[in-house]
This record gives sequence, structure tokens and C-alpha cells, in this order.
Amino acid sequence: MSMRSQNHVRPTPGASGSSVQTIESRNIDQAAKRATWSSAIKLLSTRQVSEILDTPESTLRYWRCAGFGPSYIKLGGRIKYDEADVQAYVKANRRIPSVRVHGGIDDGFTKAG
Repeated sequence: MSMRSQNHVRPTPGASGSSVQTIESRNIDQAAKRATWSSAIKLLSTRQVSEILDTPESTLRYWRCAGFGPSYIKLGGRIKYDEADVQAYVKANRRIPSVRVHGGIDDGFTKAG
């Protein structure tokens, strides 16, 4: 690393002229942001989502065209799914089975004797 790049300083945006930030500290800040970003989002392929949902990839393609299924992201022509969106889709489609009571209770379909 040259002396010029080590000693180069750039004013911090929005700060007074007395406040400066070195390139090294700025690089550390950027690395911390990348680490936060990568831990905040996990992208899955169509194949991975099809395995998670136990659904064929072709069904996921159909859902995308028809406007169903989990939200997806298109990056450079590739389809990706945010893991959080897939989990939210599964939770949104959770169903609680209804309980039907048989015998002794009038269900409205049997004739009174």
C-alpha cells in the first residue's frame, strides 16, 4: 500500500471540516455493512424452494406466472426466493383442521324422530 493511499483522508458526509475518516476505517464500515446484509438475507434457488415445499419446479414457474406462491426476486435473469418470504408463505397458508363432532349432537342434517 502506498503512503498516499494510507494517508488519504476524506471528509465524512454531513460533518464539519474538522472531522475526517480514513480509507481504512471506511473499508471496515463497509465490511460490517456487508456482514449485516449477508446475515439478514438468504436467497434460495427454485430447486431449493421446490424441495422445501415438496412441489415440482414447474409448479413454482406456473405460480410465478399466475401470481401465486411465495414472492420471488429476479436477479440478472435468475429467479431467487428470499428464505424469509418462503417461510412467510408457509405460515400464511397454515390451516387448523376443523373438528366435527359425530353422534349425539344435532348437526342440522338428521331428521328429528
